[in-house]
Amino acid sequence: MNNLPQIPPNLKEELEKKLFFINEKRKKENEGSFVNWIIIIVLIALILFFVFSADIIHPFILLIPAIILLVTIPLLYYNKTTKQKEFNIDFKTDVIQSVLTYLIPDLNYKPNDQVALSVIRKSGLINTLGIVGEDRFVGETNNLKYHFCEIKTKALTDNKTTFNKFTGYYSSTISKRDFILKFNGLFYECKTTQHFNHVEIHTANCTSKTNTPQSDVYKTVLPYLYIFSNDQRDLERLFKPKFISQLKDLQSIYKLDFKLSFINDRIYILIRTDYNHFDPNQNKINYKTVTRIYNEITKAKMVVDMLDETIQHI
Repeated sequence: MNNLPQIPPNLKEELEKKLFFINEKRKKENEGSFVNWIIIIVLIALILFFVFSADIIHPFILLIPAIILLVTIPLLYYNKTTKQKEFNIDFKTDVIQSVLTYLIPDLNYKPNDQVALSVIRKSGLINTLGIVGEDRFVGETNNLKYHFCEIKTKALTDNKTTFNKFTGYYSSTISKRDFILKFNGLFYECKTTQHFNHVEIHTANCTSKTNTPQSDVYKTVLPYLYIFSNDQRDLERLFKPKFISQLKDLQSIYKLDFKLSFINDRIYILIRTDYNHFDPNQNKINYKTVTRIYNEITKAKMVVDMLDETIQHI
């Protein structure tokens, strides 16, 4: 794990105080959860007692603890999930934003926000059914205006992208072949200073079938990728040694699947990672937690920096 870059002593002291208060709040909430579990155990014990004493106690009395239990468990679960969200937001706004304000001041962090589903849908890279996003980052480089966020879903499908020659637009349909039960990853939208007709780049494992022609030119240098385009000129502009090297770097940074789509003046990126990037482990919050999440943010931003170099050299 990379260490957190050098920060001023006063900022480090401030972060340690915030971490202390967050941990104290977490301990109090855990104590409350312990009491809730005791209540549930007592209610279950009462139900069992009434069941085994049904011959001397009226069965109607059994309904009282049973109803209380049925009402209590959903309320406790809702309360727990709500407290977890509040805990995450407190940590992100009080600690992570403080770190980013000093170390990456040009990156605007919005923990409660996401890239709009309409944008994700427009990209054609993934079906938006069941997607939940959070942790949106917004920034600008010399050649890009970008934002990205973490997306999660329990059930979704990849999209099959086709080109309609009559309307001149790309449309997406669900492909059952690419059904995925669970997905964690990152989604990017970048506005560029260049214009593309349409180029898609997929890793082999997540490629959807498409009517656009696949280029075989780069199979020797990028054997693990599927490359689709309707415009050979776009391929020639993009696939220079620098961009080929960056695609290899992207594959080494994120070991799983990724997709890129260049449409008009937009670049869309979908990276499958299968883990949570920016949420803290609620059982243990310390300086290492801050370092881990900071490293995740810089790794995610590295993708944008790579694309910025690519656009600059076109």
